[in-house]
Amino acid sequence: MRNNRLVFFPVCVYNPRNATGHWLVNVSLMGFALVSRVPTGAPQSTMKDRFMTRHVFRFSLTRGTLAALTLLGLAALPQAAQAQTDLPATDFGRIFNDGSGGTNANYFAGFGGITGRNFFVFDLSSVSGTITAATLKLYNPASGVDGAGGNGYSSPDATETYDLTSTTSTPAQLAAGGVPAYNTLGTGTSFNSKSISNADNGTDVLLSFNAAGLSTLNGGIGGLIAVGGQITSISGGATQVAFFFTHQTSGLHRPTLTITTTSSSAPEPGTLALLALGMVGGIVARRRK
Repeated sequence: MRNNRLVFFPVCVYNPRNATGHWLVNVSLMGFALVSRVPTGAPQSTMKDRFMTRHVFRFSLTRGTLAALTLLGLAALPQAAQAQTDLPATDFGRIFNDGSGGTNANYFAGFGGITGRNFFVFDLSSVSGTITAATLKLYNPASGVDGAGGNGYSSPDATETYDLTSTTSTPAQLAAGGVPAYNTLGTGTSFNSKSISNADNGTDVLLSFNAAGLSTLNGGIGGLIAVGGQITSISGGATQVAFFFTHQTSGLHRPTLTITTTSSSAPEPGTLALLALGMVGGIVARRRK
């Protein structure tokens, strides 16, 4: 707009805490600022002098002023907002190497006369933004605690290695079981590999997703996503299991995926104008010298 032959650049700065309106700021590179208070809901046709309280300020177009304008614009840029959400598994279970199994409250993995691998399904349809961190919480029972008839971890070895991976099977295929579904559990891209021992009995085993896991989760936003796992350190014929007896404790300790999401909104036009004004003003001030 023009005022007294000065060219003004409009910058609209909103005050979210002011229920009666916002401030319309027009700044001139000649060093004038025209500040107008606009009532909330005022239509464009009423944006005239009689509906506004106007103030004209004279300021010096110094480096400090330009820097202040730029900093004001930077401060007004939207900040990334983070949120943490717990997503209980919508389905889980284990599938044996003979194809039996599927959805089951007992999601043990390992060898106990037959080899089992487990899976977990999560609903990401309500997730928005970008998943920047994720942790899968699996309870490993202790004998006599919360109704468990035995320890979740049992092995003659000091530790066993559990590998959490992607799976190419759909949630429906995993729920139904079968050898093809079994073969996709614990054999895809690794998301986390963790040593489990007797010390983990009666505790939550936490598996943080690596970059590949986060990429897979972000690709699954908007629908269901499944992950699978297996004990990769099985050797010999002795029992080597983890997460056993979970069918007796899953009501109290349901497998849960905790995700951290980050989202940001587009900057207001006025914010971009402040930044542009600071930069253009700097160029003009330099040319004057």
